[in-house]
Amino acid sequence: MAKGDVSDNKFGFASFILGLFSLIFVWALFIPSIVMGITGIIFAIIQLRKGKNGLTIAGLILSIIAVIAAIVLLFNVMAFVSFIAACQTDPNSSACTTLAEKMGVDAETLKCMNDPNAPGCEQFPTNSTGVAK
Repeated sequence: MAKGDVSDNKFGFASFILGLFSLIFVWALFIPSIVMGITGIIFAIIQLRKGKNGLTIAGLILSIIAVIAAIVLLFNVMAFVSFIAACQTDPNSSACTTLAEKMGVDAETLKCMNDPNAPGCEQFPTNSTGVAK
């Protein structure tokens, strides 16, 4: 097969499938999506060296978008978890105020969600385990 002959497009097809799957699963599986996306990028580069075609370019674009989306979502989830941890440690911290704003509740409600037995939280119903409903 001569260089530039794209009739053998196995890496291009694999790149497209990996890019598509990594973009579909990015919302639930951050790390596997990053791995699939990087693998899709590598496969697209290998195929592009053999010759360009539309499926390879599509796989490259999908893979790049999926990797970027997965990294952005992963950092957002990590930031959200750190806000929750900081708020659990100190309910009067600025992290609780920020978290309350992002959740769309007021700081008092968030305080009562963290500690249903805190003063002023009598109006919040709790279940049998003492956790606010």
